[in-house]
Amino acid sequence: ALINSSHRFVVLSGIVIGALIGVFSAHKVKMTALPQTVAVFNAFGGLAAFLISCCAILETNADSFDTPISAALGLFTFFGSMTAFAKLQGWCKG
Repeated sequence: ALINSSHRFVVLSGIVIGALIGVFSAHKVKMTALPQTVAVFNAFGGLAAFLISCCAILETNADSFDTPISAALGLFTFFGSMTAFAKLQGWCKG
């Protein structure tokens, strides 16, 4: 089994919470704000990749090369997408 039985509840809870947030935001966001929404969703995907990679590093004491690279890419994705969101919102110039 890929997922430990004690972790299934946490995984399923995350799926349900994420789906509820997605459905709520899909009904509330105006069509003109869709690029900002995509940027934020992408940022959360990057943040999730970063957190999962950090957990893998801490849990396994991974000395492999790919796990820290995954964490770095997740973090870069998060900050890059949040920068895109801020620019699309008009909060920063450039």
